[in-house]
Amino acid sequence: MKQLLWTGLALVCAMPAFGQSTTAPPLTTPPPPQATPPTGGPGTPPLSEPANTIDQSDAVSTVDPFTEIQVRGRLERSGYTQVSALTQGNDGVWRGSTVKDGEPVHVSVDRLGKVSTN
Repeated sequence: MKQLLWTGLALVCAMPAFGQSTTAPPLTTPPPPQATPPTGGPGTPPLSEPANTIDQSDAVSTVDPFTEIQVRGRLERSGYTQVSALTQGNDGVWRGSTVKDGEPVHVSVDRLGKVSTN
C-alpha cells in the first residue's frame, strides 16, 4: 500500500501543472529590407513631418546677432549711461566702458544679449 502511494505521488509530481504552456512563444523576425514599415496608429507622426527632427532653437548662432547700435540701446535700457568704446571681440562678445549709478563700469554683452560687468 505504501509503495502504491509513493508511486502515485511520484506520477502526480512528474505531471505538468494545468494552465501552463510547454511550448515556446513564437519568435518574431524583422521584415525584409524591401518591406515598407506599417504606418498610422497612436503616437505616429504625420507623414509630412520627419520622424527624427532636432530642435535647434537653443543653439547659439554663428552669425553676430547684434550690431553696435543694438548693443548700445540694450545697455541704455538696462540703466547704463555714457556708453563708449564698444568693440566686438573674435568671440562675438561686445565689450565697452559705461557709467551706472555714477560709477564707471566695464561691461560685456554676449551673443544672446546677456549683459555682464567686469
